[in-house]
Amino acid sequence: MNRQQRDLAWLKHLNVFGFKFDANLEEVDLRFMHETVNLFNQGDFRNAHERFEAVWLETRYPERLVYYALTKLSAGLLQHEKGKIRSSIRQVETAIAYFEPFAPSYRGMDIHKLVISMKQFVRFQINSSSTTYQQIKIIP
Repeated sequence: MNRQQRDLAWLKHLNVFGFKFDANLEEVDLRFMHETVNLFNQGDFRNAHERFEAVWLETRYPERLVYYALTKLSAGLLQHEKGKIRSSIRQVETAIAYFEPFAPSYRGMDIHKLVISMKQFVRFQINSSSTTYQQIKIIP
């Protein structure tokens, strides 16, 4: 089973049974994550993407799906900055699918609000030729 198939199997499981936080799960370097969220919220999507990707590669299922979603979201907004709107929409839609099972919150991140703002971003991109949008923020 390749990574994408494992991801989809985990997403299916989480969509049926939900995510239950386990205090015994591996610890994430909170300072590193806080710094990375700040980079993202300041619009430094390239560096945020690289840092989220580093965490994603080192994290086990099911939590790795959250970090994968963060990498996709960062990549999508980076694509948007480059004017690649269709690619941006695809990346953000993928991130939405990966985030939704972790709503309403995950390790202090308001996933529910994040998903709402991402869906608004996608709707705006589909219905507008403008490249401006309300900035998506990760709310710690």
